[in-house]
Amino acid sequence: MKNKILLAIVAIGILSFSCKTIKSSTKETHVETMNYNKLEGGWTLESIVVSGTEEKKISELFPNKLPTINFDITEQKVFGNNGCNSYNGPLEVRDNKSLKIGAEKMATTMMFCDGVDDRSFMRGLGMVTDYKIEGNKLLMIHDGTVIMIFEKSK
Repeated sequence: MKNKILLAIVAIGILSFSCKTIKSSTKETHVETMNYNKLEGGWTLESIVVSGTEEKKISELFPNKLPTINFDITEQKVFGNNGCNSYNGPLEVRDNKSLKIGAEKMATTMMFCDGVDDRSFMRGLGMVTDYKIEGNKLLMIHDGTVIMIFEKSK
C-alpha cells in the first residue's frame, strides 16, 4: 500500500513538473516568434559602414536607388535589391538577436550599374551576426559593431 501511495505521489510530481516545463517552453517560443515577426517585411538601407574607403554619403554609394531587404520568416528567406541587382537567399534566425543571411548562397541578377557599391552591401549582409530593432530601425551588427541600419518600409 505504501509503495502505491509513494508511486502515485511521484507520478503526480513528475506530471506537474512536465506541465510547467511545457507551459514555460511554449511561452519562450511565443516570445521568440513575436521578435522574429518584427523582422518580417521590407526594410530600406539608411546607412552602411564601408571599410577601406573614405567616408561617403549613402546617396554617393547608391546613386540610383537605395538597397532594400525583405524578410520572409515563414520561408526563412531574404530578398531585395542591392542598389543595382535583385538578390535572394536563405535566412537563419537563431534566437531573439542572432541571424545569418546566406550571402555565400545568394542568387543575384548580374546587371552592371556604374557607380553603385553593391558589392559592399552584399559583403555586409554576409557579415551580419546579430540584429536589433529599435522602433522602425533595424540595426545589423557584426562582432558588436553596427554595420548597417535599415528603416522599415511603409
